[in-house]
Formats: sequence, structure tokens, C-alpha cells
Amino acid sequence: MPAGEKIDLNYARQLAQNYADTKLGTLLPSNDTKSVWFSSPIILKALGLDPNISTGGVTGIRIYFGAYKQEIGYPRNAADQDKLTLIMVPTGVNEIIIDRGGIKEGAFLDNIDEGPGGGKIQPSYPVGPAKDSNSITNEGQMMPPPAGGIAPGLLNW
Repeated sequence: MPAGEKIDLNYARQLAQNYADTKLGTLLPSNDTKSVWFSSPIILKALGLDPNISTGGVTGIRIYFGAYKQEIGYPRNAADQDKLTLIMVPTGVNEIIIDRGGIKEGAFLDNIDEGPGGGKIQPSYPVGPAKDSNSITNEGQMMPPPAGGIAPGLLNW
């Protein structure tokens, strides 16, 4: 599968669970960040586009942290074993109120169809069975620390 292509919902959940199992509570506190959400206008502005463009009911992108472990066909490169990855999931218009340490705020639900009678998945660590989704992506370009210590981006290793 080419980088950035759609992935199976169950595989996305496995990546997120691998992150929880191998990174949280060992390398990071168990209550550390599991996902980050960006609104559609923020993403459009970052791409140099008009933030008022219609996104057809997609309110933003939630990016979950994941980690690779050996699975049939994954990771495609053995060097990626146990490395972190990101999983992008679009969010829809359905919203719930969450409590973030005493601060209540709205959070859009992940736009993943659970099938008949299942509704939408809440914005939390994805768990439980669901049918495949055609909107979850993974396998962006990874940036390992370069040998010479010079890399494009925020960090100079």
C-alpha cells in the first residue's frame, strides 16, 4: 500500500493500542496525549488555502499517535518496527462535551461509520469492533534522525 493511503479501521485501532501498550506508562505517563485535533480552517490556512472553503461536513482532522509492531504486511520496512506513527481521522459535525481537567469544551466525533445502528465513534482512543473505513490514513513519510545531524523541519538533530 503506498504511503498516505487509506487503512483498515481495525489496523488503525491496533496501531493506537500498540502506542498505549509500548509507549504510555513506560516511556510516557499513562495519561499523556493520545490524539491531537486541528480544525478544517486551521488546516486550510496551513496549506495556504481559503479557510472558508466548504469541507462538506468535515470539521477537522484528529491525529492519533500509534506504534508499529509486526503484523502481516506491516510495517512494510523492518526498520519501522516499534516506531511511532500517526493516524489521521476526519471529524464530522456531531459534537460532545468533554472535561479536560475541569475545563469543559466541545469535541467533534470521529467521522467513522460503525455500521447499522452503530453511529459515530467518540473522540477517544479507538477501541471495539467496527467495519472498515475509507477515511483513515497512515504511513506518512517518516523522518529518522539524519546521520549528519541536519534535517528539514523544526529539529536539527
